[in-house]
Amino acid sequence: MTPVSLFDLAARNNDWLTIRQRAVAENVANADTPGYTAKTVEPFESVLESQRVTLNQTSARHMTLSSDSLGPYGTEVKDTWQVKHSGNTVSVEQEMIEGSAVAGAYSLNVNVVQAFHRMLLSAVRG
Repeated sequence: MTPVSLFDLAARNNDWLTIRQRAVAENVANADTPGYTAKTVEPFESVLESQRVTLNQTSARHMTLSSDSLGPYGTEVKDTWQVKHSGNTVSVEQEMIEGSAVAGAYSLNVNVVQAFHRMLLSAVRG
């Protein structure tokens, strides 16, 4: 098993957010296209679950977590809010909410990386 770096994880999350934002943009751009079906992106949590990331116990004093104690992770795919007579399933309101969620997730990701970077610099400087 290879170690997982927080910076690598943040970069993967940013790549995923880019793909998610692209899907939202394509959905909004095709809001009036007859027969267009809204695109969705697999949640980032399922991408992480497929990687089998585990916690490392480097000291006997570290707590151990079993996979059962982490809780079940599940996602629910919801239908779009409306289907137009043309067969288009894009809801602009729903896509704007998704776009806002992407911006918030990106901002959170940046803040976590900045905090980790400050802690790393503090540890190096002594």
